[in-house]
Amino acid sequence: MIKFFRKIRYDLMEKNKTGKYFKYAIGEIILVVIGILIALQLNISRENSDLRKNEIVHLNNILQDLNQEIIALEKMIKFKESQSKASDTIRDYIDGKRQQDLVSFNKNQFRAFIWRVHHPNNNSFSELKSSGQLSLINSNEIRQHLLNLNSKYVQLAMMEEHLKYEYHEFLYKKNINSIDYELMFNAKKVDFDKNDSILLKQNIEMIKGDKSLKNTYVLASSNNSYIASICKNILDIVEKTIVLIEEDIEK
Repeated sequence: MIKFFRKIRYDLMEKNKTGKYFKYAIGEIILVVIGILIALQLNISRENSDLRKNEIVHLNNILQDLNQEIIALEKMIKFKESQSKASDTIRDYIDGKRQQDLVSFNKNQFRAFIWRVHHPNNNSFSELKSSGQLSLINSNEIRQHLLNLNSKYVQLAMMEEHLKYEYHEFLYKKNINSIDYELMFNAKKVDFDKNDSILLKQNIEMIKGDKSLKNTYVLASSNNSYIASICKNILDIVEKTIVLIEEDIEK
């Protein structure tokens, strides 16, 4: 093809057709430029296609994490709300508002004591962010949702650390001298035929009217309730992010 165009140029030069030669030369340059542009466009299209395939892989990985996160968050919310309710119940016993259901008292005591934190299912996003490849996700809206979600995890971790401190400094230390841990941990093994109800009642008598201890359960109730609210907010962001990702993948 190159020899063909070269022969035409030579023929025009030999016949002194300078005007036609320059027009032809310009036309040839335009054709070359067009060819280069087409080649570049094809190359860009291939690169964009490869980037899109790579993006979809990452989006699917993140989507899988987020679906697991929904399950984990729902469990965490339910558990933290139950802890808050258990703390309120113990507070009522301290105030003398409850006198019966001694097994329930010890079970609530045990539930209020359990220490549990949320471990986010965000490995795919964290790896993408730490590798500096977050820009692979084209959708600015999806990126912002994921970054917002990440900041909420930081907030949750800070609140959990705060609650951990209060648990150790107030709830655990205060209760060491106020209740019988053996009764609490063995609440499910109560045998009323052996007068265990009398032993269980000792725990209530030990803490009744103890305002200092009551405050530890008020704090536990408030903080666990707040953690549940943070998890609900995170759950809302997770659900919205899933919708955005699913819509983006289907494009």
